[in-house]
Amino acid sequence: KGDVRVIRSYHVQFFGNEAERGWINEPSLMVFEGKLKFLEMAQLEVSKGKKGKSAYNPFKINISRRHAWNIAVEEGEGAMPLSKEERNV
Repeated sequence: KGDVRVIRSYHVQFFGNEAERGWINEPSLMVFEGKLKFLEMAQLEVSKGKKGKSAYNPFKINISRRHAWNIAVEEGEGAMPLSKEERNV
């Protein structure tokens, strides 16, 4: 039969004006520590990967989503000092 691998998924609500929700697999989750930390980590990961046009970059923010992404990042940074209970209000 082979090995069965169970991957936990989490239903999340994203920050931003559009109240987007989605299912995220555990290996795709990361702690949000602010925009600068995210950009540093993204740069590091991209530098380790393939080069060229065909290289997949999961950290690239699509131009059509950039405005929404910036709003979500601002809200996320604003929520960082809040407790879990305060964020759920």
